[in-house]
Amino acid sequence: MKQAMPGYEKRKVAIDFFKHIATLSVACIAVIISFLPQLQQLEESKGIPTFAVICFLLSVISVIFSVSITLANIESLPKKHGTGLHKFHRLNSFISILGFLSGVGSLCWLIITNLV
Repeated sequence: MKQAMPGYEKRKVAIDFFKHIATLSVACIAVIISFLPQLQQLEESKGIPTFAVICFLLSVISVIFSVSITLANIESLPKKHGTGLHKFHRLNSFISILGFLSGVGSLCWLIITNLV
């Protein structure tokens, strides 16, 4: 059985991965906002919740760009390797993952510093 589009499954998995990153980022933003009064009372908070929300928002925005580029060019994306669009797609993919990990890391840092 021949595939209609080479690399279709890889792009489908990438889109699913980015949807999960966006969902988790929005959920983290909702949790931070719901516990914001308690987080601001902590001694070591010093803007860490704000930094985490900014990281998660950056991640969601980058995911939107990455998924939009992937869906708009789903058939021709392998042919665009090395172009500006491909580099922009890779940059947004990197920023979305980095933003999510930075947000989670800052929340973990906030928890660890206040437990000790």
